[in-house]
Amino acid sequence: MKSMNIDVSTFVLGVLVACVAVRAESLTIRTGEADAVSARSIAAGTKTEAQGTVEKGQIVFPKLLAGERYDIAITTRAGPVLRLIDLSWYATLPANANAEPAPDPLSDDDRQAIQEILRDIKTFTNKNAFLHLIGDSTRAVALVELIRDTDFHARQGDEIIWRIEVWYFENQAGGWAKVQQQNRVVERERFKSADAFEAHRKPFKWIGIEKGLMIERGKASIVELPSKK
Repeated sequence: MKSMNIDVSTFVLGVLVACVAVRAESLTIRTGEADAVSARSIAAGTKTEAQGTVEKGQIVFPKLLAGERYDIAITTRAGPVLRLIDLSWYATLPANANAEPAPDPLSDDDRQAIQEILRDIKTFTNKNAFLHLIGDSTRAVALVELIRDTDFHARQGDEIIWRIEVWYFENQAGGWAKVQQQNRVVERERFKSADAFEAHRKPFKWIGIEKGLMIERGKASIVELPSKK
């Protein structure tokens, strides 16, 4: 009886490709008034990108990985680049997290306490600001802009360092505190001049998606682009 020669590497690759195909799900962004020209998705974990298909009133990403969270960049005909950022909690919440009684909304006092954390925290950057802050009285998620435009070690000329990050906060027994080692970097750039920095930064309009852009297994995801206010 003849033995069968099996290319193990080819077999394993085939299994992996099949698994990825099974995990692919679609994401539709309903764009409303935004006149989109192009769009791309950026996987928060792997940083891989995929181009979306622009249709009338919507953008479709047909094959995104289930279990991955995404940020979306939409270039519009009028010029602004809409940056949709996943601002859901960094981990899956317990099944009873939505049980009654529901947490109170994020109050002015809560916002002030979180603002003070950003003001007082020691970071390499010298200009730190919230672009978005959402949540309730127990948890909050912030989109943060961090800039270093003063002298630093090995700085060349008028270089500027710029970061956009997602930060997470919890209201514990001692008050609000930043969740350590969970920052998610959205953008990280180094510019040779203030002009180059502003040229890159100016087109972006940041939009926080509170419910997130996590792709669920076996489910087509649909997100409504917030209307203009």
